[in-house]
Amino acid sequence: MRHELVSESEDFHFRVFDCIDLALSTLGEYQKSLVLHVLEDKYRLSGREIAAEPTRLEEALKDLLGVSVAAFVIVHILDNISSAFGIEVKVETSIEEAIQSARTKKEGLAIRVNVR
Repeated sequence: MRHELVSESEDFHFRVFDCIDLALSTLGEYQKSLVLHVLEDKYRLSGREIAAEPTRLEEALKDLLGVSVAAFVIVHILDNISSAFGIEVKVETSIEEAIQSARTKKEGLAIRVNVR
């Protein structure tokens, strides 16, 4: 069995993707699968790229789901990021701002751990 190392950046994006995936699950599993398929097929956003390009993700969700349903999903994404990374986000926060806050907190924790 071959084990591959995952960089800290990739690990961070995987954790963010998990937050997005969980939020999309609120729509139902079939709908989540459909949204992920369309994001990949039409918007060229899949897996890690979804987490790496939050502005494009927000625009695609609004285009796909309409403003109301996209807002519902985005609130869940923000809640999940807040819980997963231990940060505080406001409703008007964008996904990009939440990811940046999570990254800043994660980097701050890494610096403190390395100083010890």
